[in-house]
Amino acid sequence: MKKITIVIFFSLLFISCYSAHKKKVDSVTLSLELKENEFEIDDYNIKLIERSLNHISLKEYYHFELEGRTPLFLLFKKDNQLVDYSIKCFGQPIEIINSAKNINKDSVMELTHANQSKDRISLTFFYPVEGIKFTIEYKIVGDKSWKEVKP
Repeated sequence: MKKITIVIFFSLLFISCYSAHKKKVDSVTLSLELKENEFEIDDYNIKLIERSLNHISLKEYYHFELEGRTPLFLLFKKDNQLVDYSIKCFGQPIEIINSAKNINKDSVMELTHANQSKDRISLTFFYPVEGIKFTIEYKIVGDKSWKEVKP
């Protein structure tokens, strides 16, 4: 009888420890997901995206004079976010999309990473046709004014 009681005790102890650990892991995962999903394309952030795409060091890569390079499509894969903004890149229209199906791949740039905290925003873009990946980071200065952080 003692052996059965000891086995039951340790079984219950093991199960409760496993459940407690699982709950901790789930809450950590949830908080990480929330942090990764903080960036939303809104009226304010769209201006930073446009500013980033118009960075002078990128002008040489767009080649808008080549066939199939306009309009430029910005691929931003985020569920449940409909984006209807009109922005330009060196005078050319940019259409923000969440899927690149049936679109000329030469005219697609992808926003691969976007992270936003209270005082910083980091945007990473990939332009496959040119093979370039670039990250631009902004820091808030003053009252809602963003300044590019130089590497």
